[in-house]
Amino acid sequence: MKEVLTISQMQNAEKELFDSGVSEFELMEKAVCGIFEHVKKKVKTLIVVGSGNNGGDGLGLAVK
Repeated sequence: MKEVLTISQMQNAEKELFDSGVSEFELMEKAVCGIFEHVKKKVKTLIVVGSGNNGGDGLGLAVK
């Protein structure tokens, strides 16, 4: 797996979005929809979340 952003870079990007008025819920919804579009063609998908405040994304994807 290749990292696209470091943890620090992602935290800064999220802070900028929140400061501009994007809610945490809106950001999570965008993440879930983007991932769902990528994996919906698969028959089975395993969703694994770890530390880093992504449990809500995983749950949202699991129920979509």
